[in-house]
Amino acid sequence: MSSALWPSAAKRAAARSDWLLVGAVVIFLLAHLPFLVAWPAVNGDEGREANAFWVASGVDPSAQSLDPIFQHDPLYKGGLQSLTTGLSFRFLGLGLFQGRLVSLLWGGALLIMTFLAGRRLYGPTAGYLAVLFLAVSQPWLVSSHIIRPDIMVATLVMASLYCALRGLQENSRPWHFLAGLCMGLSFDIHPNTLAFMPMVGLCYLAHDGWRAVRSRGAWLYIAGIAFGALYYIAIRIAPDPGHFMEAFQYWIGVDKRPPALATRGGSAIDAELGRWTQYLGHRYVEAVLLGVGVVTAAIRSVRQRRLDPLLLGLLISLVVFTVLVSSKTEYYMILFFPMLILMVAAALSDIGDRMQGARFLASIMVVCMAIGVMGFEDNYRDVVQAASDFQDRDYAAITGEIQAVIPAGSKVIAPPLFWIGLSRPPYYLDYVDFYVWERIRREQQVSWAQFVEQINPEYVVLDSKAKSDVIRTNQRFMEDNADLVASFRHVNYTRVEVWKMRKVAR
Repeated sequence: MSSALWPSAAKRAAARSDWLLVGAVVIFLLAHLPFLVAWPAVNGDEGREANAFWVASGVDPSAQSLDPIFQHDPLYKGGLQSLTTGLSFRFLGLGLFQGRLVSLLWGGALLIMTFLAGRRLYGPTAGYLAVLFLAVSQPWLVSSHIIRPDIMVATLVMASLYCALRGLQENSRPWHFLAGLCMGLSFDIHPNTLAFMPMVGLCYLAHDGWRAVRSRGAWLYIAGIAFGALYYIAIRIAPDPGHFMEAFQYWIGVDKRPPALATRGGSAIDAELGRWTQYLGHRYVEAVLLGVGVVTAAIRSVRQRRLDPLLLGLLISLVVFTVLVSSKTEYYMILFFPMLILMVAAALSDIGDRMQGARFLASIMVVCMAIGVMGFEDNYRDVVQAASDFQDRDYAAITGEIQAVIPAGSKVIAPPLFWIGLSRPPYYLDYVDFYVWERIRREQQVSWAQFVEQINPEYVVLDSKAKSDVIRTNQRFMEDNADLVASFRHVNYTRVEVWKMRKVAR
């Protein structure tokens, strides 16, 4: 690990470079603002997240949960993500831009935390390179432009790593507690944080060997996690233990049942490999570069006879995701990417140090690699193209067309995808998430007809996926019980139908 005992002149130079980095990150984030709404296409998770945070913000006392049957979700959608997004809604109003702006700001914090952790672990050059490579990567670009918790979790994990390294290098006890607290608060945002707690703990093992078991710093790290656990219990479990267990039994026991319990043989491994091949399958050069970073980290660890907490921590997190995390979405790639990028940056930093007088040439090569290998041109071409034909992709356009045929105040069943656009004041809807039916269908074998009868909506909005779910269970139900009043087709949002319900026959 890099030494923190720098001369005063070196510390002043480092402080100046830190502020230059912060300024560069701010300018970089400002350049993203015009594209926040244009790309990527709005995801259904964004509607659920925004609804939960809008209700929690208390700005509109009449705001209702998308789920009138089970109400708020005590397992997810809370913590610092709820606080920061809720503040954005409170001061800037409800909207897609306001929600994605928070993710972008967390994305900037992730870049800075990756630099700080990388400098402590591999040196300042590796830290700067990691920021450059991470900033142009697809996982960072997607996660910083969408209302999801992944970017927050990644930021707090890297913040925890930085705090632990600083505490070890400066022998400062408060930093150890902060490292654990960051992990605890990250778990409160999303339980996937569990997979990365060992990585930070390995820093103590790398620094102190087996004496870490008795070291005060390691126990302060555990104390910080414990404090976060107590907070989680007090906020999420204690107010209504029955509701928490009900949600836990569904989300963990049914919907997100761990692969180790739900599958046999090598299916769980195949599924996790599928996530990585789906992302890297057409990014061959990027895959090679990431592989070089991992192999170089392994060789360095063997030669120096020193444990690399990132390398072993990454392997542990992959095992945890394989056996415990059922969702194999690419959105989770950002959780692994800072560690992978740091190992790549460390390898490139070592090469640069050996080039001696050819530092300028090395710098040009690194920038070219960041632009070419990490897909800068390909990634940002999608963003620019989405902005250029914005009217064909505009989320506000599709929700505006739906608004035109559904009177304000109507009761609707619709995918959560459209909630943000359909629920901004003064256009209020009594809005029920279509996929609430998916849960009660699993738990209580409730048919689509029974669900509609229970909710008693005036309108039903169906996109292609929702329509196929309805047809699969009752092919003629909508035609027999409702009138099709509008149909729209937009890029990224497939075909959207608006049905006005007649009285549902019992």
